[in-house]
Amino acid sequence: MIEFKSISVASTILNPLKEFREDRIEMEIRYDPLLGERCDLSHFALSPSEGTDLNPIIEKSLERPCPFCPELVDKFTPKFLPGIFPEGRINQGEAWLIPNIFPWTLHNPLVVVSSNHFVGMKEFHPVMLANALRLSQRYMSRIREMGDELNSWSVGWNYMPPSGGSQVHPHLQIMGQNYPTPLEEKVINASRDYHERYGGVYFNDLVKKEKELGLRYLGETGDVSWIVNFVSRSWLFEIIAVFHGTGTIMELSSKELNDFSEGLIRVFNYCDRKNLYSFNLNLYSCNEKTRDYLPTYARFVPRFLYSPVQAADASIGRILHDWCFMFMRPEDVCKEMRPLFEEGSGL
Repeated sequence: MIEFKSISVASTILNPLKEFREDRIEMEIRYDPLLGERCDLSHFALSPSEGTDLNPIIEKSLERPCPFCPELVDKFTPKFLPGIFPEGRINQGEAWLIPNIFPWTLHNPLVVVSSNHFVGMKEFHPVMLANALRLSQRYMSRIREMGDELNSWSVGWNYMPPSGGSQVHPHLQIMGQNYPTPLEEKVINASRDYHERYGGVYFNDLVKKEKELGLRYLGETGDVSWIVNFVSRSWLFEIIAVFHGTGTIMELSSKELNDFSEGLIRVFNYCDRKNLYSFNLNLYSCNEKTRDYLPTYARFVPRFLYSPVQAADASIGRILHDWCFMFMRPEDVCKEMRPLFEEGSGL
């Protein structure tokens, strides 16, 4: 049912790095088991592992007032209409829920994760993340209470500038709309087709298969399973987290949110060890129509700038061909990251 399809190819050159001796460079074309989309595993001289001094970035981000810092939230951020939240803004722990002054979707509020302007990868903790996710749930539930049943809810995170994030201060983006995004729609349709053909739930079957193979299965944090994806939407790697239950984002229990947050901390720690300081994260929700064949799940990809000229990690292939590349073997990433998911890993 689930096939990890790959094709080996090679190119031969006279390599100046090897005194112009003939050199055979092997590559691999992989296909996403669900969507069939192509992703090439190639070799490229990337240097994302060199440490980056983040102080200039943080200092630059403070040249203009940061609207998410506690002393400026009141002055620079909008308030919700009284019919939604009479308080204007609401908080849980350090986290604050506020409207987005530049919304992308029908419902697109923000959750400021921390009172600190900058939080490093190793400084996040599960309670901080879970509080931010609980505020996301609270907004979704409030919209439902008001009678607005939406087809698509998700929670996204652009962390630090290489991710496309415009603010260093960590914040989540809640996205609620009636029309799924292009990737969401592909996954929904393919998962439904898989369910009709095989009778199973693709992501659950994927976790089971990866666990049997042991090549890309990371482990579990309570009610959430974690794998390194066979293909990646990032040049480095992609992590997929799958919730065991059938609940939507707004139905996830406190335990499930804590379990998810615990797993994210492990991924963050791996990235920190690799000197990766930026990422994109999205938590996709099932809905009433899809919960029979599509669980709530998440995708995580690291983002980075590389080379002396600080080139972006997206190029003609991704932007103009919708063609993914990766330069780290998922199986190698899994070997390195798996110890962080083992019991007693000592995070």
